[in-house]
Amino acid sequence: MDVIMVTPLFYPVRGGTEIHVLNLSKALKEIGINVVVHTTRNTYTEKRSLERREYVDGIEIIRHDYTWYPGNGADIIHVHNMARLFSLWNFSTSLFLLGSHREGKIFTPHDSFLKQRNKIIQSIQKKIVKNTSFTIAVSEWERDSMTKMGFPKEKIKVVSNGVEEKAFELPKQSRPLDEPYLLFLARISREKNQLFSIKCMEKIDGIKLLLAGDIRETTYMEEINNTIKSLKLENKVKYIGRIEDDKKYSYIDNALALVLTSTMEADPIVIREGLVRGVPAIVGNFVGAFSHLIKHEYNGFVVGNCEEFYQAVQKLKDEKMRERLSINSKTGTENWRWRNIATNIKTIYEESLKK
Repeated sequence: MDVIMVTPLFYPVRGGTEIHVLNLSKALKEIGINVVVHTTRNTYTEKRSLERREYVDGIEIIRHDYTWYPGNGADIIHVHNMARLFSLWNFSTSLFLLGSHREGKIFTPHDSFLKQRNKIIQSIQKKIVKNTSFTIAVSEWERDSMTKMGFPKEKIKVVSNGVEEKAFELPKQSRPLDEPYLLFLARISREKNQLFSIKCMEKIDGIKLLLAGDIRETTYMEEINNTIKSLKLENKVKYIGRIEDDKKYSYIDNALALVLTSTMEADPIVIREGLVRGVPAIVGNFVGAFSHLIKHEYNGFVVGNCEEFYQAVQKLKDEKMRERLSINSKTGTENWRWRNIATNIKTIYEESLKK
């Protein structure tokens, strides 16, 4: 079986969609499926800066300046993420999804169709889902939310994000710093809502909040820096930039908890990675996607304001509480390996070709 993956951005960009596509492609290749990735030459901050063709972990990557064309020969065309409305890439992708009547047309929106749009855009999005062989939601919450918005339920299947093999196999890593810390590992963009957690650090002493991730929105980063300065939190909150792959689990393993208080999220890979490593999470109740991963005071904490955030951090100071949360965090995570996810995706591919 030959598969084309279509994604607006790809590695070395390391957001949730990009990591999903990379790891899914690698896992599909391991079970005998040939995958080629079509993407742009862009990063978050630079346009047309990446090589036009390369191989990443044995996967062929073809990069385009503005638009893509599927060509002939692929059995499956699997499109990912259409969050940016006004780009030539997503315009050409929309035309393909709306206009092509071929089988084997798969779409994973990665929560991009849950954002509030005007009626015209929503109508186009519903036609896109209707015209796919299948649309894959990465959580039951995303599927249910799309169904409530009027997307055709019979077209939507659920396959969650996976977790890389390294998270399961790597021994616990050494501490990157001596002082206790919380880790907010996500790109710097407004929907990740780092500002909420930063403001909640005012009452907390003796624990740092580390922000890590690529900067997608420079204006939001400026707002973060200004807030840290105005609240005099320079000794409590620190931005450490991108954490390279060889250091990621060092920071995750030794955090008191991962923090993610996004206002838009479907199935956060970083929280899954933390749970596999036995690290609990503090998540916001601003979006329903966290409810299928984090149970309050079982494997983490669900908070809606700074007082609840403060209480969660206070409880994390209790060693027995941390041990219990850590044990609970690992429960049921074995099925999250990417090879299991790839097998489920392959089944959907095969079903789409029989229609």
